[in-house]
Amino acid sequence: MTAQLIEQHYRDPGFDGDAVARMLYLSRRHMYRFFADTEDTPAVLIARRRLAHARELLVRQPRMSLREVAAASGFTSAGTLSKRFSAEFGLTPSQFRQAVREGGADAGD
Repeated sequence: MTAQLIEQHYRDPGFDGDAVARMLYLSRRHMYRFFADTEDTPAVLIARRRLAHARELLVRQPRMSLREVAAASGFTSAGTLSKRFSAEFGLTPSQFRQAVREGGADAGD
């Protein structure tokens, strides 16, 4: 159920772990108890989905600005996308896009 909610709402910048709890009619604390034995909290799952979508757009939509990619992926700003993308993939979105063009990065297909 959580995965379905994330897939439906990850593009909404206001969508977070608290929103998942509200949609499941659970308290935040109770919902996080379900994830106690895993490394993946709802916040982590949402962030991963947003990053995957951003990565896909960077490859498939080369003319899309970073601000547009961020907005389409549920990030509040291009800066937030850039920071999270760099932390996850070790490259800025621009560096990733360039590497894909040059054939030096896995496009994730």
